[in-house]
Amino acid sequence: MIRKHTHYFTKLDSFHQQSSARRLRGGSDESSPEASGLEAGGWAYPTPLIEAGTVLIAQPGGHFSINQPYFNKALILIVEHDSDSTWGVILNRPTAISTAQLGIPGSAWPVWFGGDCQGIKYDDQTLERLSTFCLHTSESLAEYSTEVLPGIYIVGLDIAREVVRLGWATQYDFMTLVGYCGWGQGQLQAELEQRPFWAAAAVDTRVLGREVLQAARMPRWKRASEVSLDDGRGLWRRLYAALGDTYRSRLDSWWWRPDEWIGDFRLVLWIEERLAKWRRPPLA
Repeated sequence: MIRKHTHYFTKLDSFHQQSSARRLRGGSDESSPEASGLEAGGWAYPTPLIEAGTVLIAQPGGHFSINQPYFNKALILIVEHDSDSTWGVILNRPTAISTAQLGIPGSAWPVWFGGDCQGIKYDDQTLERLSTFCLHTSESLAEYSTEVLPGIYIVGLDIAREVVRLGWATQYDFMTLVGYCGWGQGQLQAELEQRPFWAAAAVDTRVLGREVLQAARMPRWKRASEVSLDDGRGLWRRLYAALGDTYRSRLDSWWWRPDEWIGDFRLVLWIEERLAKWRRPPLA
């Protein structure tokens, strides 16, 4: 046990030194707040509203580092919100896992981790309890989809596969997500008002299309060594910094705090363990 803990803290110290070195070097490294922002145009601003299309941006710090490291540096698109519940999907958690590896019938599509509810798990998960969604920007497929924001749509994986079979789209027109994030009645509103966990933002649909969904058009089925924290952290910084001077200042002042880099380190470990490789037989 002592040897195991020693190895953990050795890795943590190495991670902190590497992060600090990148920060002190400056330059264009995405870990630096100065490199953040929506350089190609578009807008994002804080909003008190929770509604379909709101983007939750995790606040800096280690709030989720122990029990929910996947929420660290997360961007969550709210898909539905009513008086009883709220649900959405994480936008910046790519994986090295395919639908085929999970046991989902059909050709292999790369997947993103959408959330911990009915998602990628290693304990008692079954294929029947797996929730799959596809985000896209194709207006020609709007009648088969639900519009989350103008020009941003969500559809079930089965429908997405069918339109690909018919030749109306390709698999890379879709961002395929497994799992979702859910909140009960009033839960998310209470988290926004009482705890410093999230910033709620209105984000230009052009930004979401460019910064998030276009990533699905690239070869995302990566080797395990290429799935890293930067897959989510760079996008998180750009959107967080776009919220204004207060948020950019917060980025600049938080980078050195122990809870900040411990949260990042815990996320790295979680990605290596959960998203870099599927470690069990296909689900049944």
